[in-house]
Amino acid sequence: MKRLSILIISLALNVPAMAKLYPVMRSSADKVIKKTEGDSKYQSRFLSVVECSDGSYGYDSWDALSNDLTNNHAKSTFIICPESTFALNDDASTITISRSVDIRCGADGKSENSCKVTGGTTHFLITGESINVFFQGILLEHASSSSILAMAMDSSSANFRYCQFHYNKGNPGNGAAVEVRAQSESSSAAMTVNFDHCSFTFNISTKGAVSISDGVVSTFSFCSFHGNLEGGAIQSHDSEINLANTCFEENFNTVGQGIISLVGSSQLFRSSGNNFGQNNDISIGQCADVYLASESDTLCKSFDEITCLNRVFYAPSAQPTQRVEAPSPTENDTNQQPDNQSKDEQTSGLPSSTEHSFSVFLRTAISCWFLFFI
Repeated sequence: MKRLSILIISLALNVPAMAKLYPVMRSSADKVIKKTEGDSKYQSRFLSVVECSDGSYGYDSWDALSNDLTNNHAKSTFIICPESTFALNDDASTITISRSVDIRCGADGKSENSCKVTGGTTHFLITGESINVFFQGILLEHASSSSILAMAMDSSSANFRYCQFHYNKGNPGNGAAVEVRAQSESSSAAMTVNFDHCSFTFNISTKGAVSISDGVVSTFSFCSFHGNLEGGAIQSHDSEINLANTCFEENFNTVGQGIISLVGSSQLFRSSGNNFGQNNDISIGQCADVYLASESDTLCKSFDEITCLNRVFYAPSAQPTQRVEAPSPTENDTNQQPDNQSKDEQTSGLPSSTEHSFSVFLRTAISCWFLFFI
């Protein structure tokens, strides 16, 4: 009877310690289970971004960039690491963009950071509604079926700043570098596109380097078009062209008139001045500059500047339109360790504050066993 009394008293005195220990042990077990279940997911997130040479965290893999643009909806700024080249074959996936994002070369979006996407069919497909997409400082070349295919709704915009489009091709009916149109014949007018300090060089398509239709509103500022073949520089169908400080040299249109060809109302073409053209050629007709054709009339306009004020075919860069600090790894990019725990605590899974409770519990269990069985 005496032994039983001692046992009961010992257990009663140590109930608080045991009660404190139980949830800690349970929590530690849960953490181990959750970590095991999430290992593959964590590994995928961790491998998607790398530390870039400029100190930012970005992408040096096309597949990783494609995966996060598709699945990581909490992220809106995607940095391509400087000096990255994404060499694609025809089996490489086209990245579909259906939300507002900013894709830039390096943390500051400068073209001299040398980010290149080369090869493949179509590099980026833009769809969706009420989205604003930004590309900054990226070289897009050697696409076999339009580098950019933009088909978002009219409440959306695609904005290209200090981007370079070289040696791209377009399927029949598509612009070689950029094709912009409505998603379908039943859709409303297509989206808005803006090009600032972009260069278009040696692109080949019967629809020009850039093709816009279905009510697109386009703006070209401080851009250059050089050596684009078959369809010339820009072809537009019932869409608006706003042109300023842009140069056109040695472009060739073999399928129609004008290295800029606009079918629709002549009011859809607006020039803000300082546009230059030289050594452009056509194989049909007499108009080698801007050809405007409506249902009732045709008109040929000449460029207004006598020299190119923007003679940089590989465009320089400035700061990006939206200043974004180089992001550090976030919960989506790295596996952060639990706060306020030492390395030893993380290894053992038991916080140091519970060591005393565990010791008391162990001594009590031994004492009970000794008193009860001896």
